[in-house]
Amino acid sequence: MLLEKDGNDKYKRLRFYDMKKSIFKLGALSISLLSLALLFKLMHWPGGNIMLILTLGGLVPVTSFLTAQYLGKEEDENQEV
Repeated sequence: MLLEKDGNDKYKRLRFYDMKKSIFKLGALSISLLSLALLFKLMHWPGGNIMLILTLGGLVPVTSFLTAQYLGKEEDENQEV
């Protein structure tokens, strides 16, 4: 029974880190596209509006997920004490 718990816990940790990496990559991509969209808007080139809307739409889920993750981690640390 103990071995199953350890194996399952290890699998959950691996899945968590894979998810965290993909969220980080999505955030980095969104920040890069946001910089490009702001350049388009400042230079009055076509496509700046839609790029800005799409990148902000991509950043909202990433930041909300990371905020929830951080707050959950804080609560777990406080409960252990």
